[in-house]
Amino acid sequence: MANPDGVVCGNTRTSLAGRDLNRQFLLANREFYPEVAQVKEIGRRLQNKYGLFMYLDFHGHSRKKNTFFYGPSYSIHEPNYYKSRILAKLVEKVDSNFRFHSCSFAIDE
Repeated sequence: MANPDGVVCGNTRTSLAGRDLNRQFLLANREFYPEVAQVKEIGRRLQNKYGLFMYLDFHGHSRKKNTFFYGPSYSIHEPNYYKSRILAKLVEKVDSNFRFHSCSFAIDE
């Protein structure tokens, strides 16, 4: 769990400081958002050591229903474009609650 101080105080989305940690990912300030900076550092280390291709972040959504993925943004001409979407297409084939068309592949690093 990346947000234990916020959860202990009854916050499900915000840190103890009252900030939405999901909105701090791109420009995470280590001093103000150490939990976000640490998650990013772990990802970098795994990428450097093992060639990390994907990580999964499970949590609910306030407005979207069913099950869906958020994924990285790649140009259609890049090999990772299809790699980033194949798991979602496979899940759609085996889970009637999963919606590929509800997925968003627009996350920048």
